[in-house]
Amino acid sequence: MTNVTKTINTIDRLSVTLFWSMLSILVVLVGAYGYMVNTTVWNAFNKDKAEAEIVALNSKLGDLEFQYMSLSNGVSIDVAYEMGFQNAVGKTQFASREFVAKNVAMK
Repeated sequence: MTNVTKTINTIDRLSVTLFWSMLSILVVLVGAYGYMVNTTVWNAFNKDKAEAEIVALNSKLGDLEFQYMSLSNGVSIDVAYEMGFQNAVGKTQFASREFVAKNVAMK
C-alpha cells in the first residue's frame, strides 16, 4: 500500500509542476503576442506618418525645382556683368582627368 501511495504522491507533484509550467509558458506566449501586436500597430502608424512626410517633402522639392528653373532661366551674361563678374584674362585652366586603362583585362 505504501508503494501505491508514493506513486500517487509522485504523480500529484508532477501534475502540479506540469500545470504551473504550462501556465508560465502560456503567460510568456500571451505577453510575446501582445508585444508583437503592439509593435505591428506602431509600425503601421509610423509608416502612415512617414508616407505623409514623404508627400510633403516631395511637394517642397517640386517647388524648389520650379524656383531653381526660374532662377536659372534668368541668368545671362548681362546679369553676370551686373553682379561684378569679368571675362577671364590669360590662359584658363580646367581640371581634367586622364583615362588610363592599364589594369583593365579584356577577353
